[in-house]
Amino acid sequence: MAETAVSVVLFLMAVVAWPLAFLEHPALGLSLLVVNTALLIGVWRTCRVPGLSYWKGLNVIVACMRGGWAAFDALGALLVLAVVYPLSVGIMLRSLVRQDESAGRVWAKIVTWFYVRRFGKPPEQAPTTPLRVPDPQSARDEASAPEIR
Repeated sequence: MAETAVSVVLFLMAVVAWPLAFLEHPALGLSLLVVNTALLIGVWRTCRVPGLSYWKGLNVIVACMRGGWAAFDALGALLVLAVVYPLSVGIMLRSLVRQDESAGRVWAKIVTWFYVRRFGKPPEQAPTTPLRVPDPQSARDEASAPEIR
């Protein structure tokens, strides 16, 4: 789970800091930083349902992309998050234009889609409750434990 948190922190730093690449034009860089931060806060506030916040959804998505090699996991997670963040901005903007509360439901469907792709079945809980990503080590321990009758 530590690699997941590191990937999400690196992603957040990249999302917030990319406008600083426009240091030659400070007004443009500052305005992009403000707009980008406002979009991130808007996504954080709208793309959630009870029990599944935006950050928990990002953690589930990154955890579903893990393959076992830390370097590839971090790179893959950043690439997936680079797609998921603009997608969530689009979901937020669509929800604002329609003036409805659909962003959270759509976000839960996206997180569930990644979960199903990784584990082959939907989570045991409904999307409005917390999703629990199975720990591979505990699954191995259960499989290797002798059965007692």
